[in-house]
Amino acid sequence: MAVPVWETVLVLLMAAVEVPEGCRPQPVELGGDRYWNCGQDGVFVEKDGQLQLFAPAPSGFRVRVLKRLGDSLLIQFAPWDPDYEVDSASAALDLSEYRPLASPPKKPLESVKVEVVDLRRVDVIVESSHADTLYYGDVFEFRDEKGQSLGAGVVRFLDESSATIRLWLNHSIEQGQGAQLVEWRPRDARIVAPPKVDGHTSVSARASMFIQGGNSQGVNGALLHVQGRHHLRALPLAIVLDVGPAFFTRDPRNDAFFFDEDLGGDGLVAGSVDLVAELDLNLFGFGIGGGGATFNRNLLGDGAPRSAGELVFRFRFGSRDGLMVEASPVVAFPEGGEGTLVGRVTGRFQIPLGNAFFLGAEGGGGRVGYTYGAWVLRFLAAGRGRPVSWFVDTRVGGAEVRFDGDDFAPTRALGAILGASVEARF
Repeated sequence: MAVPVWETVLVLLMAAVEVPEGCRPQPVELGGDRYWNCGQDGVFVEKDGQLQLFAPAPSGFRVRVLKRLGDSLLIQFAPWDPDYEVDSASAALDLSEYRPLASPPKKPLESVKVEVVDLRRVDVIVESSHADTLYYGDVFEFRDEKGQSLGAGVVRFLDESSATIRLWLNHSIEQGQGAQLVEWRPRDARIVAPPKVDGHTSVSARASMFIQGGNSQGVNGALLHVQGRHHLRALPLAIVLDVGPAFFTRDPRNDAFFFDEDLGGDGLVAGSVDLVAELDLNLFGFGIGGGGATFNRNLLGDGAPRSAGELVFRFRFGSRDGLMVEASPVVAFPEGGEGTLVGRVTGRFQIPLGNAFFLGAEGGGGRVGYTYGAWVLRFLAAGRGRPVSWFVDTRVGGAEVRFDGDDFAPTRALGAILGASVEARF
């Protein structure tokens, strides 16, 4: 791969040296010499118009930081390699050698403390009166006034007076809190299963357009869902009110959004209102509740009522803000009818892509008269997962709506769904 023209011109203006591919055109000067960050090839030093290898990068690593600190060079290899430090005295003696530090210098753990000066979504910025003793990869544990642990994080970035510590979603660390250096590392499971947020209320609203194909092309319906959740602080319990999912669509037989009552009634294919109590643990959830629903009555048989009572079950395996699978079967009891039926089943799964992004899928349907499925991209738009925070997601997928008016004219509508949702925690 050739070096871009603008980089070549810049290098020629700086020095008439041949720069290996991958080297940055901004060298660091120390002791009259210039050192170059060449990524996976390591650090090179310029000597007699030529670049010579000075500090090779270990296999599988690259140079992440190359900068001057006083009379020394600070070289850091990503992602977890220890710091490499070169001082000007040893560099002047032999430009082909460097002095690696197998591990950061040992220091009394209780002597290294930091204080939070700025909060970000999943990072905190800390300062220390001994910032020169901080190293990339150091682990700091945060504790409250009672000495209880609030979590730990790893130093990801450094500068002369501060450091950036990477935490995880839903942390409760506040500005001004202190942290102390520790020897253990936080579990990677914190991304997969971040702490549960107790004592808060969340409201989410989802709207998806139903874009029908075939002869009735266009936006011919919508899938709507509003949910309110209250998580108790003293008990692992959540009370959930669901309005929906509710599916509205245009009847393809007469192209009217509010179609004839004999064919299902004023455009509503199916909808429901349910109240559920959930056992809400961090890695498991189970809920049971009830409510009422309306169905496309023609799917239940001639003369069947359109409304029904519901018994709702909910199962969740995994963390709500981490790796998670959730399913909700609903048993319907048609009004005035005999027997029961599985009215619908909905479910979703979620995979964390980092501390603030999630990829997932959701779907549902059944005897209610529709079936849908969609891919979902969810992200934390504001806050840190605790109150007050905002989550936003986008979704794209497909849906089928069924109308069985009589034995001679079974009809279904196929199309795409495109939508978004917002969740607020307070």
